[in-house]
Amino acid sequence: MGLLSPGSIVDHSNRELYLVTAAAAGRRSGCIATWVMPYSLVPQPRRILISLSRLNFTQELVAARGQLALHLLDQAQLPWVARFGLSSGRDQDKFADLAVTESPTGLPLLGDTCGWLICQVLQTVDTGDRVLYLTEAVAEHFNPAGRPLREADLGRLPPDIQAALGEKYQRDVAQSALYVRRDRV
Repeated sequence: MGLLSPGSIVDHSNRELYLVTAAAAGRRSGCIATWVMPYSLVPQPRRILISLSRLNFTQELVAARGQLALHLLDQAQLPWVARFGLSSGRDQDKFADLAVTESPTGLPLLGDTCGWLICQVLQTVDTGDRVLYLTEAVAEHFNPAGRPLREADLGRLPPDIQAALGEKYQRDVAQSALYVRRDRV
């Protein structure tokens, strides 16, 4: 086994699935995120680190606006993984047919999740293929009855959706690798 072989401890987790929503210049979008974590021990204000692909339209809206909404998905929202993970908000309204409200600043908010945070971007870090957003929550809603959706739950998706997510993941890895290699030269 090599130093960076597959099957690493970093692959042996069962992360929660989040939905990041954003709006800017009359457009709105959302994307699935799994690389989300608090980055301070101080409980208030809540500070959250969120990693988004630089290829993602939602990331462009976050960059333009400096604000995002972070939703912790509930088990009942498993179908949203395909809705928000397989297509681009550049081409369609991912929120069509969903009950969407808006934050006072115009961010799309979705109900029935485990909760949401409205986050102000404090700082960004460009890692090549990803943009890390260091944010601070300015408003939040928590649903104590929520049951967080996790990566292992993706196995409950229909086989064709699982296959499509796998194919998209491989395309994203290949594209991300180009950014990482470019930055190392």
